Amino acid sequence: MSSSPTMSIDDIVKLVDEVARKGLPYAIGVFVFFRSLEDEAFSNTFLTLKEGFGEEIARADAIEVRSRFSGIYRYTRVVVEGKEVEVGNFISDYTYRKYISPVILAEARKRLSSAPSNEMRSLAVASSIIMFLWRGKRIGYGVSVYSDYSNSKCVSSSDIDNFTKAVSAALKEDLSDVRRFFFKYLLGYSHNSASRRHNYYDLCIYPNVIQEVESLAAKASDYVKTPNRLQVSSILREMYDKEEYVKTSVVNLVTECGYGSEYCYDKINYLLAFFGLPRDILCRESSIEGVLWNCMPNPFVYEDVVKELKILEENAVKSLGQEVSKLFVKQGYKSVCTGNKCVFTKEGSKPIVTILLPWPKPPSIWLHDIPRGSIALLVTKGAPSETVLEWINSLPQYDSSKYALWLFLQNSKLFVAANTYNHAIHSEVLKILAQDYEVKFIEQPPQEAVQLLQQLRTAKAFEAPVARAVAEARDFENRLLLSKPSRDVLESIVAKVLEDFGFKVDVDVLLPAKGGNIEVDV
Repeated sequence: MSSSPTMSIDDIVKLVDEVARKGLPYAIGVFVFFRSLEDEAFSNTFLTLKEGFGEEIARADAIEVRSRFSGIYRYTRVVVEGKEVEVGNFISDYTYRKYISPVILAEARKRLSSAPSNEMRSLAVASSIIMFLWRGKRIGYGVSVYSDYSNSKCVSSSDIDNFTKAVSAALKEDLSDVRRFFFKYLLGYSHNSASRRHNYYDLCIYPNVIQEVESLAAKASDYVKTPNRLQVSSILREMYDKEEYVKTSVVNLVTECGYGSEYCYDKINYLLAFFGLPRDILCRESSIEGVLWNCMPNPFVYEDVVKELKILEENAVKSLGQEVSKLFVKQGYKSVCTGNKCVFTKEGSKPIVTILLPWPKPPSIWLHDIPRGSIALLVTKGAPSETVLEWINSLPQYDSSKYALWLFLQNSKLFVAANTYNHAIHSEVLKILAQDYEVKFIEQPPQEAVQLLQQLRTAKAFEAPVARAVAEARDFENRLLLSKPSRDVLESIVAKVLEDFGFKVDVDVLLPAKGGNIEVDV
């Protein structure tokens, strides 16, 4: 063994023995202190011991470990048995092999045997998520797993404790730092760290305790029931068919952008504006049994939800594209649809580029989506609240979405965002859509649009009876053509003419007469 600048390795070993022999909490304290980065060493030691041994012991042990080893620089490189290592790694490895490994599994099992049922429930589901991640599955929370220097298995979350959020979603229960159950019963340890931009919340489990995590994970199905992929598909299709857009929109958003990310928080503000709901109510109303709870996706079905939402969206976009295209084709436009974009062209008219959103979601339009000189439409399924106009107004000038006409379809109604309507540009579009939809403006529309809609309503009111009369005449004509020449045909023609003059005509009426009834037309 070679020596460090301040102490020989033999002296270091002697010091470790003096501290670790005082009991398991001291041995764990030494291990965690030197396993951690220097800035987080004390806090990780205290946090680990607090749950497992109580706050008083945790504080005393953490202070003593820091004091007794203050003269050792953990990053000093030394040669031990012909191998160069850092002093800190040597101390933690030595402490684990001699003082922790021989007793940790038995201690964990003893503690688990007395754990209350509610904490066992949390441990089982959390353990199942760890093993789920270890098999390479994604859960949508920015949580990862890794093996550290000592072959411990670790779970890591950045910036917020998303591991706890994932367990909360699976159990449909607000939990606080689920890692504490691992510190308390499995004697896991905190390995928190920080960089200039992020804080990392890590839980690590000793290698020879992993088997207990696996056993706990096998019991998770006793506490939570998880829908299979076929059931997930059925749930998503049914709620979309019922136009439960709050649910569809939220589950799509949190699975698409990742729960807990800053990007996700920015985008959920659009849904708050669209539905006009505060966050807590939005999250409550969007809950989906087995899929989404409190705006948090069930980690066990995350991958299935992502896949099934993609299929649902593709089919819904196709259907919406056909619905909108039909209106423009009737007016002589040619239609070409690709993905969620349809382009309508007609000689002598500006091209109309339409972005299709099958449910409310933050739009994303790029300049290359809208050729110069064309008209941009943004068509969304679902009726918005008026607060969506404030969100549109808040868009930065460089956002291309700001320059599209925002339209919202709900059954036979078409809602137009008044602050995106320009009569000089969009009047032709309004004429086309008003043929099949009842058009309503969100907030006060321009006077020209009001007049145009009134003209269209008047025209439709006049055209309706004319169209009905034409249809009836054609139907009558067809019936005559199918009839054989006879007295009955002549009676029908005469009756029809008299009815058109306002007379009420009954044919083949039986009246009593001498010798029996006779048939007359009256």
